[in-house]
Amino acid sequence: MKLARRPEYITLGEVLREAREELGLTQRALARKLGRAETSIGKIEAGQQRIDLVELADLAVALRISLTDLTARFERKLGR
Repeated sequence: MKLARRPEYITLGEVLREAREELGLTQRALARKLGRAETSIGKIEAGQQRIDLVELADLAVALRISLTDLTARFERKLGR
């Protein structure tokens, strides 16, 4: 597991959590869609676990959001 140390990971986790909640999915349901442990989703959303681009793309598909939209939400939340 790659531990996150930058505040941007917390922001990314918030964006992912918001997208998950918009779909009405629980962490457990999202974890099942991805074949991951529920605790892993919780850590990602809390900004405690880093993810790579492939994992982010998998999350985007599971959350029915494009990487472009996900990135735009992330950038807006960062104020960029």
